[in-house]
Amino acid sequence: MPIPGRWRAPYQRARSVDIEMTAYALLTYTRRRDVSGAVPIAKWIVSQRNSLGGFSSTQVDNTSLFSLSNNELRQKDHFGL
Repeated sequence: MPIPGRWRAPYQRARSVDIEMTAYALLTYTRRRDVSGAVPIAKWIVSQRNSLGGFSSTQVDNTSLFSLSNNELRQKDHFGL
C-alpha cells in the first residue's frame, strides 16, 4: 500500500501508436521468416495487453492480433508443427 503524501511513479503503458507500429514490425519479421527476431517483439506486444486481454483501441487490437496470429502460423510452418 502506498504511503500517503509520498510520490509514486505512475504505471506506464506504451502509447497506442507504439504498439501498432511494433505490430507492423512484427509482420515484417514474420514475412522475412526471421523467427529469432520476431519472438521478442511478439512477447513485448503480448505484455502490452490490458486487464481484459485487449489493447487500447480497436485499431490496435486488429493490427496486433493480426500480426501475432501471422507470426504464430509462420512459426508452426517453420518448425513443421
